[in-house]
Amino acid sequence: MLRLPLTLVSAGLGLLMAASLVLAQADGQQPGERGPKGGRARQERALGQLPLIAVEPVQKELKLSDEQKEKVKSLIEESSEAMRGHVAGWRDMSEEERKAKVAELRKKAAENVQKFEKGLAEILTPEQRERLHQLRLQLTLKSDAAMALNAGDIAKALGLSQEQREKLKGIREATQKELQETVGALRDVPPEERREKFREISQKLGKLHEQATEKAMQVLTPEQQQKLEKLKGKKFEIDLSALRRPPREETPPAGRID
Repeated sequence: MLRLPLTLVSAGLGLLMAASLVLAQADGQQPGERGPKGGRARQERALGQLPLIAVEPVQKELKLSDEQKEKVKSLIEESSEAMRGHVAGWRDMSEEERKAKVAELRKKAAENVQKFEKGLAEILTPEQRERLHQLRLQLTLKSDAAMALNAGDIAKALGLSQEQREKLKGIREATQKELQETVGALRDVPPEERREKFREISQKLGKLHEQATEKAMQVLTPEQQQKLEKLKGKKFEIDLSALRRPPREETPPAGRID
């Protein structure tokens, strides 16, 4: 069974977080500022995404029983609670203390994800686990195709050459750079013009994402594309917004801890 780690799925959504950052800046939040209003994108990046298994349509697709749903709910709450107390007092820390805290959070998050995955494997049937892996692959391809295709198990299953993997890496790096430059362009726009500029930039972000996906898929041979379709399983439409964790006020303002 191919496994796509939860951390990889969460990381894949990073490219789409740029749109959230644009929206925060359009609301008047500058990149260096803090506070609950404009920190939403940074909070999402810091705390990661809700597990795919938490989304009701996914639970329906997996045909979870009521008992399984309750167990999943308890597991998610336990996982969330394990991280909740580790970000308190962030605003009162020095820069050195924050760096140390981020390192601690990364380690704690990795342990937390491992524990969550183990608990989830005990709740789901083999068939449900297989389908969940397919949905994770579909989600990651949708949010960051180059990264998803370059993941160890997926790259191996598709038989990617080293040259193909290097091309995918280059596509992802170039896309991230373009996204950052596009979002950064909003910094020089006067506050009264940001709302209007936001629409233009958000459309450009969407276009960049589409182009990156197309370029990543073109790296594959026709045979590899057929293999990928089998790995993905039956198509399932996933609303990415449903995976965004509600923001909390006390969270690190930068970096991803997954």
